[in-house]
Amino acid sequence: LFFFLGGQGGLVFMLIQDKPLLESPHAITAFAGLGLLAANGVLGKTMKSDETKRTLHALLGSSLMAVFGVHAALGLNLGLSL
Repeated sequence: LFFFLGGQGGLVFMLIQDKPLLESPHAITAFAGLGLLAANGVLGKTMKSDETKRTLHALLGSSLMAVFGVHAALGLNLGLSL
């Protein structure tokens, strides 16, 4: 929820600055993060005791944290450049 609401503020800020929306690497990592969150959520609900799904869930979670790290760095860079 926090991730989604932060994006709304970023979109408004980009509109006020008259910059192109959803074309920055920061926006792309946001969509990737939301996609990974959704996939990991679905996997978490359906994995039950399947070891393969549990391993995939852990790998997706680790990948998600890496995407969030890149997303944070890109957001900080974007914010400092304005």
